[in-house]
Amino acid sequence: VVLLPAPGVLDGDHWALRLFAEILGGGMSSRLFQEARERLGLAYAIDAYADAYADVGVLGVYAGCAAKDAGKLARVVAGEIRSLAGRVEAAELARAKAQLKASLFMGRESLAARAEQAAAQWLTFGRLLAPAELAGAIEAVEAPDLARLGARLLAPGLSTVSVLGPAPAMIAPERFEAALYG
Repeated sequence: VVLLPAPGVLDGDHWALRLFAEILGGGMSSRLFQEARERLGLAYAIDAYADAYADVGVLGVYAGCAAKDAGKLARVVAGEIRSLAGRVEAAELARAKAQLKASLFMGRESLAARAEQAAAQWLTFGRLLAPAELAGAIEAVEAPDLARLGARLLAPGLSTVSVLGPAPAMIAPERFEAALYG
């Protein structure tokens, strides 16, 4: 598991964070899935996620792999984060926007999910956000916003890497930090 400090919900880069995570590891078309799992065969499971509270958030990456591949996989993850911080294709961004909006709105289908979203919005913003407002905020994110967020995520020395496994896997944190921060 890799964690990078990220903006909170009230930060102007919150939706950029959510889209960054989606492009990085949000499904089978994501960069991490395609590179680490499909092309290199280093992971049997890999995804990225964004989690945020009002004032602080996190970009996380989870990967399951053989211990012998942990160091190489850590370098691939760091490389993909750096790459995304530097460049995003228009098609990737459009796909991520559609996927994020779909997941937000499909998540509103159950009464419990609606209640949870409403409570979170009320506690964070003091009001309920209309679906059109959420969609507009997502659509407003552009490539330069992801680049700005990427620069924030790459601030030296702020990452946390946790490894569970046999001794050969323990090299992963060192490899990740070396690849991420140069």
